[in-house]
Amino acid sequence: MTLKRREQVNKWLIAYPTSKEEIANLVAVADRNLRDGGVAGLTADTKLALVYGAGLELARAALSAAGYRPARGSDHHVRVIESLQHTIGWDAKAAEAEALARDLRTAVITWLRDVHPALLP
Repeated sequence: MTLKRREQVNKWLIAYPTSKEEIANLVAVADRNLRDGGVAGLTADTKLALVYGAGLELARAALSAAGYRPARGSDHHVRVIESLQHTIGWDAKAAEAEALARDLRTAVITWLRDVHPALLP
């Protein structure tokens, strides 16, 4: 479903004119969150919140540049992230699944090496 269709049919998006300044501000917030997320000593929850916030701001920048903003509602974060498929051609679910599979593989191989080394392929 295109962004225009999401605006017209689902009412998930609202046409929205943006500016160079707004895009710069969104990217700056994302940069700050990514930088802050790399600070030593942060809890995993804090790092996750900062990195998630960075991704959300970048997705919002792309959506704004495409001429839209999410409609108000409890699921607006989801709509912004889902819009990446239509703005920059990035399928968040596929990328997330790929990253999860790679992380899971690393964890399983490490566990096998530590606990069951004779079973390593």
